[in-house]
Amino acid sequence: PVAQRARDTGATKIATIGKNQTAEALTDKYVKQTLKCLQKCYEENDRKPLCYFTFVIDPDSFGKTVEAMFHVSFLIRQRTATLSIGKQGLPVLYPNKKEDMDSDSSDEEGGGGDSGSIDQAVINMNICDWENIKDCLGITEKMIHLD
Repeated sequence: PVAQRARDTGATKIATIGKNQTAEALTDKYVKQTLKCLQKCYEENDRKPLCYFTFVIDPDSFGKTVEAMFHVSFLIRQRTATLSIGKQGLPVLYPNKKEDMDSDSSDEEGGGGDSGSIDQAVINMNICDWENIKDCLGITEKMIHLD
């Protein structure tokens, strides 16, 4: 019985690690796809920063909006995208150039780059906020399309 429990526990740990690795690989895939969408939308917007909310909000799905916010948070943390406050007081988002990602990563203050940029942000959104923001900004189509 003890040996059987040990084998069962080992099998459970292996299965759990496998599931976690699969989830991480899927998240990584979606983060990369989100970056491609950001780069495409940025180019289509004449290389001007995009409204963060317009980019992440899926007007048909609160859950997909939260997922998009999660994936964008990885882009910001990895410095492949920059989040800052735009002229209208709303957060704006744009992809970084490769050279921007390689430089400034070990500044004394832990940041670097544009002083108005944000290294990490927590943006709370509940379903009521989601409804209000999509209505106020007139968001009728999602910008992020994942496989």
